[in-house]
Amino acid sequence: MGRKNLLDVAVPRLRNHMAEKGVALTTGETAGLLSVSTTSAFNVLTYMEATDVVQHIRRRKNFYYLKDAYEDERLAEILIEAGERSPPEHRRSIYDPVLDRFLESGYGLVEVKVEGKSGYYLRQALDRRIKTRGLGIKATIVSEVVYLEKA
Repeated sequence: MGRKNLLDVAVPRLRNHMAEKGVALTTGETAGLLSVSTTSAFNVLTYMEATDVVQHIRRRKNFYYLKDAYEDERLAEILIEAGERSPPEHRRSIYDPVLDRFLESGYGLVEVKVEGKSGYYLRQALDRRIKTRGLGIKATIVSEVVYLEKA
């Protein structure tokens, strides 16, 4: 007998896990449970949805739950629990302190250098943080040298 493919192993395993635990799972949680990549987990869940084993609902993320396995009250509880999960903690960008120091300095124009980063990469990264934070600063580049200036 040949090797079983992922679907032969994953579908029954996921169905049993979801039935026993009574929880909705994300793609990442499914990947961890099956010890596969998130892409493989997504493909398994998509297959399971196409074959009417699971259904998904979007609550900041896609949550997958067994189809027709729960009463309406229990399903509502599962989805509320899924929606209440805390979002992952985000770490602050390494460029935020650079921007903060520039704002606090009072200077109108400052040259910025970061070890191991090209000028073009640095300008792009600073522009992203400036846009995200909505700051009145402009990052410019001249001959691989990045400057921050107040707009």
